[in-house]
Amino acid sequence: MTISALPLTRPHAPAPHTRTCTASDLAAAGLGLRLLGPDDADARVTWVTETEQADPTPHVVRGSLVLTRGRRLRTVADHVAFVHRVGSAGASCVGFGLDGPLRAVPPPVVSAAADAGLAVLAVAAGTPFAAISRYVADQVIHRADCLTASRQAQAQTVLLETVLSTGSVQATVAALSRSLGQHVRVVDPQGGIIAQYPPAHAVATPYDAHHLGARPRGGETRTPIAAGGVPAGYLITPEPPDSADMLHFAVGLIGLELARHAAELSGRRELAGQVIEDIVRRALSQPEAERRLARHGVVAAEPHAVVLGRFADPRRDLSRQVLPLPIDRAENIGLSAHVDGALCLIVPESGDPDEYARMLHAHLVALGGTPHVGAGTMLPGADGLRTSYLEAREGLSRGPGVNPRHALSLSGLLMAQEQPAMAELARECLRPLIEADQRTPANLMGTVRVLIDEDFSIARAAETLVVHRNTVKYRVAQIERLTGLDLSATAGRMQLWLAVAAHPPGGG
Repeated sequence: MTISALPLTRPHAPAPHTRTCTASDLAAAGLGLRLLGPDDADARVTWVTETEQADPTPHVVRGSLVLTRGRRLRTVADHVAFVHRVGSAGASCVGFGLDGPLRAVPPPVVSAAADAGLAVLAVAAGTPFAAISRYVADQVIHRADCLTASRQAQAQTVLLETVLSTGSVQATVAALSRSLGQHVRVVDPQGGIIAQYPPAHAVATPYDAHHLGARPRGGETRTPIAAGGVPAGYLITPEPPDSADMLHFAVGLIGLELARHAAELSGRRELAGQVIEDIVRRALSQPEAERRLARHGVVAAEPHAVVLGRFADPRRDLSRQVLPLPIDRAENIGLSAHVDGALCLIVPESGDPDEYARMLHAHLVALGGTPHVGAGTMLPGADGLRTSYLEAREGLSRGPGVNPRHALSLSGLLMAQEQPAMAELARECLRPLIEADQRTPANLMGTVRVLIDEDFSIARAAETLVVHRNTVKYRVAQIERLTGLDLSATAGRMQLWLAVAAHPPGGG
């Protein structure tokens, strides 16, 4: 006896979603099969069993077509008994080969099959049962593929409609999770969760940049997401989904949505940055400043602190940051803005400026580069926001890392006047040093800043720079020659100090 069927499962336990063909399909397939009794044309066939046993019951699969040439069925009564056994075992159709003892299917057999709820097929002499098995298998696979494609198209339509109607990455992730039947998570390149569903699903080990760079856990899949051509994160599922096409379709939609959100955020940051710049320059009256801040969700009468971050490299402009920072998803942030190439965070009283300074620094480090971060004091009013901004900006000038908060210094107050003449004089004074550093690895600007920090002590500057004292002396001579300043005189040192104060690290 031969049993042929797809999909391959244990007899009596076919897959619950197995696809079928019908008795009428078989009769119309050109295989020499004739349907006896048109009332049974819709009988569904999921399996084919070939047998020459008088009682094939142990091998009959529910919904199957049982084929026999009746070599052990000597009488009509044997054929009728065979039909009843096959029907009781759950078959849907029985086929008799007419190249055995039978030359036609007797009417009592057809009647018995009708009583048992079976369709009856007469198989022409010369038709191999293997050809029928192969046809059923092909039909099952084809229909399963068509249904899978249909379901996938429906699922993709649901995802697309979700994106268009909600504009929400979270809603899109929820729809994808329901479609795949498993947990779905979208994380940024540093491992911060952007969206996940179900939301209460816990991760044993949190993601971070290190984990994302390592081999996936277990059967986990990580599909990269790009937004505007820039890596935006990963879509993570605990197991590989049945359809890779569905996953890539979802990743494309999520990438587009993240890019749209980023563009909106960038626009909001630019507008907010203009308000902050106007407040710092005192270009707005108190009522106008409060009104414009309120448009961005900042109640000026309440205390706020400013945190600023930027890269030491002036070419790394944070206003060109394409994607939202994890800080934008954090609580207790009243506003984020782009101001003079730096990222500015307005922290309300419920937040901790030092905590957000550390968070911002960690994110900028993860992006690559040397960040400078400064924070200001928590103060009320538009004037308080201006003072806090100036304190944070002065913190940027103290070098890389998270610089501790200090009250505004005299130099910081002078620089806060934003007088074009002062800024231009500073640029003219330092331009020869900057140009020399661009031509050669002289590090004259770095030496100037260290000299100022070390009160122009050659010995301490050499120790900080990890060079010989004579190297520092040589650089001082170069600085004096290029700037025309006498650094042994108080006036020369003061002019250089003011020029550096007006030209913070990263300035143009």
